[in-house]
Amino acid sequence: MTAEWKEPSDELTEEEINEYREVSLKYFRILNITMSYLVESTSPRVSEWAVCYGMGLAVCEGVSITDRAEMLKVSPQALSKQVKKFCKDAGLPASPYMYNKS
Repeated sequence: MTAEWKEPSDELTEEEINEYREVSLKYFRILNITMSYLVESTSPRVSEWAVCYGMGLAVCEGVSITDRAEMLKVSPQALSKQVKKFCKDAGLPASPYMYNKS
């Protein structure tokens, strides 16, 4: 027997939708994706930093992806690939730390 989960907001009319609840659900989803990304990783340290760079966290300020990759003993491309993967999975825009050639 499989229980089907219904989100309480599925039954709300447009007038009853709470904007704060919508934002809360969005960021709760990102939190769940983040934790799954970290827990399921075969390379936790790289994944930790991929999340930090992907979210544009202050902990990354002053250290380029290239320098961080060197500290982690991986290629900059490997770290950059993980940052892009995390952003895509979480539905986040491109990280402010990502190099843009244009």
